[in-house]
Amino acid sequence: MPSSAEVSAPADAAWTFEAIGVPWSIEAPGGIPADARAAVDRRIARFDRDWSRFRDDSLVARIAAAPGSWPLPGMPQRCSACTSSSTRSPAVG
Repeated sequence: MPSSAEVSAPADAAWTFEAIGVPWSIEAPGGIPADARAAVDRRIARFDRDWSRFRDDSLVARIAAAPGSWPLPGMPQRCSACTSSSTRSPAVG
């Protein structure tokens, strides 16, 4: 997860960091404002906490450990219903 200490370039250059196991580089005219970077940091942390297959504390790990019916964050209930059978699992990947 990126943090202000891990940012590899000043605000007026490309913002390069690693998140969810992948290197990222974001460029924008005039740079990336600190509040936008903080919002991206929060979104990545939330995504990683919910969907990472590599974290023991993620929602996906809990689903894998206790199959059943789970509300999926950020997804409408109708999408959740599409993944409720054993043949369509968000834990597969």
